[in-house]
Amino acid sequence: MYGISGSIDYTLNYSIDGKYNGPIPLVINYEGLHVITQGTGLVNLPELSEGKHRLTIYTEADIYNNGLFNFPGSVFKPKINSDGTVYYSASYDDTVYFYIDSTPPNMSILSPENKTYTAADIPLNFTVDENVSQVTYSLDGNDNTTIAGNTTLTGLSTGSHNVTMYARDVAGNTGASETIYFAIAEEQRQEPEPEPFPTILVVASVASVAVVSAGLLSYFKKRKH
Repeated sequence: MYGISGSIDYTLNYSIDGKYNGPIPLVINYEGLHVITQGTGLVNLPELSEGKHRLTIYTEADIYNNGLFNFPGSVFKPKINSDGTVYYSASYDDTVYFYIDSTPPNMSILSPENKTYTAADIPLNFTVDENVSQVTYSLDGNDNTTIAGNTTLTGLSTGSHNVTMYARDVAGNTGASETIYFAIAEEQRQEPEPEPFPTILVVASVASVAVVSAGLLSYFKKRKH
């Protein structure tokens, strides 16, 4: 704004979620006699709950004893005080939406489990309850490794291991999973099972003996008669 030769008053106010919260202390910096280069205001917002919020800033400038703003297209409009004094006023408001998020992500490891494996490559699968900007894991207390999603722990040595995962949400809160303890054991060699005994042959042999016995019994009966 420029061309000011009279007195000017500025006000700056704000509201949160449609509720008026009062004025904001305003500091105006001038360059030269009549040119305003910058106005700043700083105020501490009240304690806000988690979730979405709406902040609206209201700015108003009132100019007295000056007629230079009464021209077509001017943002300053004439107003009259209760005492009949004419002044010019311009107002402006701006609204921004923002979120309050102070809760870290909640994540869980689905694989590996607290047990012993015989494979050297184990899937690393997890769940997280919100959108996150980064996911990492630490294997056996080593530095964190960043991953884009589910992955596989490869080339694990025989013995005990542990893994912990971390997730950071878009607000900068970091959450950690439980630590999973598991082990890698050498795969046990399976001994081949013995071939089954030929039971069919045994049955056949028994049947043959029964036939021979029946024949001898018939022979002896004939001889007797």
